Amino acid sequence: MAEDTRALGEPSVELIRPRLTFRDSAGERSVEIAERCTLGAADGVAVRVRDPAVSRLHAELEPRADGLWVHDLGSKNGTFVDGVRVERARAGEGGRLVVGGTTMIVSYTEIREVLPPASAIEGFTVVSPAMRRFSARLLELARTNVTVLVLGETGAGKDVAARALHDRSPRAAHPRVVVDGALPDALVMAELAGDAERESAIERASGGTLVVDEVADLGLPAQAALLRLLDSRTPARLAGKGAPPIDVRFVATTSRDLVALAAAGSFREDLYFRLAAAPLRVPPLRDRREDLAPLVSELAPVLPPSVSRADLLAKLERRAFPGNVRELAQLLDRLTATGAVESRAAAAAPAGAGPVVDLDRPLKEQREAWLTRLEVEYLRGLLARHGGNVTRVAEAAGIDRTYVHRLVKKHGL
Repeated sequence: MAEDTRALGEPSVELIRPRLTFRDSAGERSVEIAERCTLGAADGVAVRVRDPAVSRLHAELEPRADGLWVHDLGSKNGTFVDGVRVERARAGEGGRLVVGGTTMIVSYTEIREVLPPASAIEGFTVVSPAMRRFSARLLELARTNVTVLVLGETGAGKDVAARALHDRSPRAAHPRVVVDGALPDALVMAELAGDAERESAIERASGGTLVVDEVADLGLPAQAALLRLLDSRTPARLAGKGAPPIDVRFVATTSRDLVALAAAGSFREDLYFRLAAAPLRVPPLRDRREDLAPLVSELAPVLPPSVSRADLLAKLERRAFPGNVRELAQLLDRLTATGAVESRAAAAAPAGAGPVVDLDRPLKEQREAWLTRLEVEYLRGLLARHGGNVTRVAEAAGIDRTYVHRLVKKHGL
């Protein structure tokens, strides 16, 4: 079938698809890993292992172009690849992945994936294979009523995706209400519950979509309130008054590793599973390099005479873009204003410098810009102080080593 579609000129790419073969108390099984997913003993995980020595949220599996990557989630008994206990590692062909008392054999199959069409989604440039898959998944989910968890790095476009899920849905004619999870818990809970003088967010979103933005920032009391709302569809102010459930679709967004937070106990596991039934990952810019040229043409259709478009694209290809499309847009704004291409060193800015407070930009965007700057400068300083020793950096920062690795990767340090 793939050969036929190629003959018609449909774009396709070669992929390797990992598979895990193992035996647990439920018998022998073979599971294909098509997308990033969780492995553990809990009911809601994608790869459930019936083994008492396996943690409920034991590990995360991520298929990449170079194979299957395994990330231990702080499991009690550890994750082992080819006899070595690992925090994060690639499992090669024929490799042995051990969780608890269960041994899994890793194998790979080469497949040809026919790419979905480049569907236009407002706010996104859809050219690359990653964005074609993303847009197809978004449109598929938009037609449903399932709760969607939008995942993505800072600046990748999570808010745009949440808006598109509503605008492309049968609920588009009804309200889309956004609750900012980064607000203090008391304000978030007031939004979720409502009171005698003000309707709750779910009431205002009746018939439409309720978006909980940056859901990982919710404190435990607000998490409990959101879980009750997901279950009952009735705000606290109407509970016990015989009010019928409200017809609304839930969407949540986060730039943080929600499964790791749930495994660590700082995010409710039951809420995680309710939200993560249908994850939608916005690809980072580094995974969609084919979109760079059209993005530059869209964001900066006219370049200063001193700037060569070809040279500019060559320099952009070498950037890590931890701030993703938002970082690209800001860089092009400065380029248009100054006529100079910012170097990577200049982009990092000296320690102590921060984003400019712009009263014409939304608070959320500026908060994320300042947080990114804080993470970059703080981590860069600690890495320099401790000679790149991740264990010492983690101890000094009071965070887990895996989180240090994640920040290093996120910001391209």
